[in-house]
Amino acid sequence: MSRVRFEPEAEGLVSVGRSGGVQLWDIDLQNDAATSSQRIPYVGPIVDVRVTRDGQRFAVANNAGLISIFNQQSHQLERDLPSFPGVLSLIFVGDDVKTLVASCRYANRRFYSLESGVVLHPLKGDGAFGDAEFLHEIGQLALASSAQTLSFYDELY
Repeated sequence: MSRVRFEPEAEGLVSVGRSGGVQLWDIDLQNDAATSSQRIPYVGPIVDVRVTRDGQRFAVANNAGLISIFNQQSHQLERDLPSFPGVLSLIFVGDDVKTLVASCRYANRRFYSLESGVVLHPLKGDGAFGDAEFLHEIGQLALASSAQTLSFYDELY
């Protein structure tokens, strides 16, 4: 496993690995136990996975730039987004969880509409983008880069 994300309310986990595949887990925090509930085949190596705040979807990205959105309940693929070679990380932004931000090692970010699958906003940076975090309570997106900079956004989604 290379990445793991909690589902909302800590009802489950989603994990991914460098060799490919998405693993869904049922968890029991009282007993520190996790039981595999389903494995979804996916082309690896996988670089990131994220679960929406409402728990309805999760996104998976591989190192070839494929970004896929899955329905959390049915575990079925909803859509593939336009390819983004070099993608490193994903994050859902906005209270309505209709936007996904993908970061890339080539100093680019893309804001995708989950409804239409199109790129809403390309964003160029001053270094390879690393991690991102979105604070729902204040609607603020923070982006880190390899140029040792932090950028903050609140109006791009």
